[in-house]
Amino acid sequence: MNIQRIASLTDFFLNTGRTIEIFGMYDADNLGDEAMRTAGLSALPAGHAVPVVGSGNRLLNAAILRRKRRDLVVGGGTLIHGGGPEAQNGWLDYVENRSRQGSRITVLGTGISLLEEQIESWTNSVERWAYLLRHAAYVGLRGPLSKQTAERLGASASVFGDAAILLYDHDLADQRRPRSQTEDRLFGINIGDVLSHGNQILFERQIERVMVELSRDFRLRIFVVNPEDEKATVRVLESSKLEEGRFEIIRNYRDARLFMRQAAECEAFVGIRLHSAGLAMIAGVPSLLIAYSDKCRDFTLATDMEQNLVEELSVDDDRLLKRIEGLLSRPDRHLNIRKIAEISNSQRCTIASLFR
Repeated sequence: MNIQRIASLTDFFLNTGRTIEIFGMYDADNLGDEAMRTAGLSALPAGHAVPVVGSGNRLLNAAILRRKRRDLVVGGGTLIHGGGPEAQNGWLDYVENRSRQGSRITVLGTGISLLEEQIESWTNSVERWAYLLRHAAYVGLRGPLSKQTAERLGASASVFGDAAILLYDHDLADQRRPRSQTEDRLFGINIGDVLSHGNQILFERQIERVMVELSRDFRLRIFVVNPEDEKATVRVLESSKLEEGRFEIIRNYRDARLFMRQAAECEAFVGIRLHSAGLAMIAGVPSLLIAYSDKCRDFTLATDMEQNLVEELSVDDDRLLKRIEGLLSRPDRHLNIRKIAEISNSQRCTIASLFR
């Protein structure tokens, strides 16, 4: 156990001022989930919020559950889902346990990914989530699709917007300056392993061609935001046979603000992971998000940026190149900084009213 881990555990257990626990999929080397933690800590009352500290140790986990707090914030990611095999759902178990202990449950910026068949058959997970959402103090969700699902479960919900929008930085987004013509112009790309959502081989072949074409005019800044995507990224790079000087790889699994600064140096961005392209949009970068699930559409609907969505995962590479051409020729059509700023301000006002 490293020093940082010991410090986190000590703070979690002993700091009596930490009355708000933020719950999410933290400490898994996933930039999107870590962005949720960073966003929550930046917006909740200073000195009062602490992120959940999960552990593989059974005794330690039991001690964590015994450490009650006044509030539990379900703070981002896509935590409301149907669970794994045999109805296993550790995320639901945790929220349910805190609710039984008397914690006030607040949902801020997460999504709902319950499947249609799970809702129609009213599975055990659906029933339990429905109860929690109906009795929560406030349910603010990523976008209108999640809101519709919550209402089908009988819960009153609002569109809060993705929690990462709390990281909006006016100076970065409004004054973003990509590299000048005299420097190597940068184009940001994120490649993911989407095997469970579509044809991975076809997807990689299409992205390979896109990278080859773009490398003629840009130096590619290739972002790996999750270790699970490393192999897919390397495969595409190897098959594309790009010259070494035409690309760079940035591995950033935890620091959302650093990612936004790194993306802000790019002329434009194309990504497969929601919070790669999503954070680039928040940073004011003209971006395309290749949709691999409904949560991508939920994000763009909430921000009025549906024009940034590439709906088909296995999109034809010619069509994707045309979309990128449009992105580069009319970047203004792929920006909505004003809307993102409005959402971020509204989110902070909502949090201030909930945690007075």
